[in-house]
Amino acid sequence: MVENLCHSRGNAPAPVRNTANLLSSFPARAGRFSRFLARDEDWKIIAGRWARKPDSCVVMKTEDKPGAGESMAVIGPSLSDIDLRVRFTLQTDTIRPPDGGAIIFFLVRNAQVHLSFHFCVAKNRIQLFKRTRRVWTMLGEGKFAFGLNREYDVQVRSRLGLHECRMEDGTTVQAKDGQLERGCTGIGGKLCDVEFSHFWASGV
Repeated sequence: MVENLCHSRGNAPAPVRNTANLLSSFPARAGRFSRFLARDEDWKIIAGRWARKPDSCVVMKTEDKPGAGESMAVIGPSLSDIDLRVRFTLQTDTIRPPDGGAIIFFLVRNAQVHLSFHFCVAKNRIQLFKRTRRVWTMLGEGKFAFGLNREYDVQVRSRLGLHECRMEDGTTVQAKDGQLERGCTGIGGKLCDVEFSHFWASGV
């Protein structure tokens, strides 16, 4: 059975300013929240190589090995009516184009069932995927010209089966799919180095 990554509800964690110390295998911290900014012990590493920078940013590092998939780190209890705001920088080109880029996960039931927005540096696309076990379905996509070493400020909203990603210049990708109603949230990447400097979420 695949592990359910979203934990039980309890007291809300106190907010802090960034995603510092996202290093390895920190246990999921039980807690119900309506709003948070991440701290060390709230994160759970699911896959990939992660490292901390001195300025308290976190970096998902490229993995080039057979079977290497998406890196993934999740946080929080199961939520609906989700709002996310994430800032990330694509530090390197993908090593296996056209795949590769930054990822924002939401409505995560487990490592094999979730929704995710992919920010594809080689394709210059924003793509929304639904994963249900071994089946990947692209729900929507839009064009966006990504550049390296530039910070992007991204907002994601999920309400009643309507899922939307909005970039700071107003570019929007939107799709409707009501199969997944609740889940936790997270960040990740694939085939390139990605730096995450801020992560904020709210939900019920």
